[in-house]
Amino acid sequence: MNRALIIAKKEFKDHVSDHTFLLSFATLLIVMVGGAFFMIQYVQWGTFRDPKIVDIWKEYDVLFTELVTGQLSSIGVLLAAAMSISAIQKERSDGSLKVLLSYPLYRDNLFMGKLVGGVLVLSLVATVSMVISFSLLIFYLSIPLNLDFLLRILFTTFAAVMLLVFFLCVGMIISSILNDTTSILLGLVLIIALLRYETFKVILVAAINLLSHFGLRLQKPGFHPRFLERDVWYDPFYRNFCRLSPIESYLKLSERTFHLQCDSISSIYDASPVTPFQELLGANLDLLAVQIIFTFAAVAACYYISTRRELG
Repeated sequence: MNRALIIAKKEFKDHVSDHTFLLSFATLLIVMVGGAFFMIQYVQWGTFRDPKIVDIWKEYDVLFTELVTGQLSSIGVLLAAAMSISAIQKERSDGSLKVLLSYPLYRDNLFMGKLVGGVLVLSLVATVSMVISFSLLIFYLSIPLNLDFLLRILFTTFAAVMLLVFFLCVGMIISSILNDTTSILLGLVLIIALLRYETFKVILVAAINLLSHFGLRLQKPGFHPRFLERDVWYDPFYRNFCRLSPIESYLKLSERTFHLQCDSISSIYDASPVTPFQELLGANLDLLAVQIIFTFAAVAACYYISTRRELG
C-alpha cells in the first residue's frame, strides 16, 4: 500500500506540473467563470425587466447546467482524456514506464497509484472550478448559501468527479491497448462524441434517411432543443439514451439538481419554497446509479487490462 501511495504522489506531481494539464485546467476555469458572469448578466437583465419576481435567479435555473456545471462534461472530459494519455503514453514514450516496471512492484500497486493520483487531481479540478464559479453566482445574485443549496453544489461536484474518473479510466484503457498517440487521441474523441446526445442523434437521423432510400421506413426521433428549453428532458428517446451515456446522465442529473423554480408560474412572484434536496435526490436515483455503474465498470476494466496486459 505504501508503494501505491508513493506512485500516487508521483502521479499527482506529474499531472499538476504538466503543461497540457495546466492549459486545459485554465481553459476550463475561464469558460466556467465566463459562463457564471454571463448568467449573472442575464439574471440582472431579468431583474430589470420584471423587478416583482422574488429570487429571479430561480427562473433561469437551467443556466446553471448550460453555462457552468455543463462545462465539466465537455472541457473537463477533454482534460481527463489528456491526463489519461499522460499517465500511460507519455511515460511509455519517455521510457520511464519500463524503468518503473523493472522495480519489484506489483501491477496492482502501479494501477492503484495511478488511479488514486488521477482521482485526486480530478477532484481538485472539479472542486476548484465549482467553488470559484458558484462563489461568483452566490455573491452577485444574492443566492442564500443554506445547507440545501450547499448540498446541491457538493452533489453535482461529486457527480462531475465520477464522470471525469470514468473518462480517465477509458483513456488509460485505450492507451494500454494502442501505442500511437494519434490513434489514442482519435479513439477518445470518437467515444466522447458518440456519448453526446446531439452527435448520436445526427448519426441516427442520417442512418434513417439513408435506409429510407432503400425502402425501409423508420420513425425519426423528435427535435427537442436543449439550450434554454426543458423539452429535451421529456423526450423518451433522450431518457433512454441517458441510461447509456454517462455524459448525458450527468447533464440531466445536474440540471435536475438545480431545478429551483416552482412549477406554478404565479409562485415566482413570492417566496415559495423549492423541492428539498433530499426529495430531489430520491427522485433521480436512476441517474445516480448510471453514473456509479459506468464509473465502476470503467475502473474494473482498467484494472483488468492494466494488470494483465504488457504496458511497456
